[in-house]
Amino acid sequence: MLQPADALVYNADGHGRMVLVESSSDPWGNLWLYEARGCATGIVHNLRSIDSSYQAIRREGL
Repeated sequence: MLQPADALVYNADGHGRMVLVESSSDPWGNLWLYEARGCATGIVHNLRSIDSSYQAIRREGL
């Protein structure tokens, strides 16, 4: 179960992405996430689906 502030990371073939979870999934499995999209776009806040290629990371003790 994902919790707020968990990171989801993806890395394949030298390309990667990391997003931070704001809130748990809606009934359809989508998550509210913060994601850095690059210098031109900046940080975006989106409701989106994440596939199984992302790995969850949680920092304990916060």
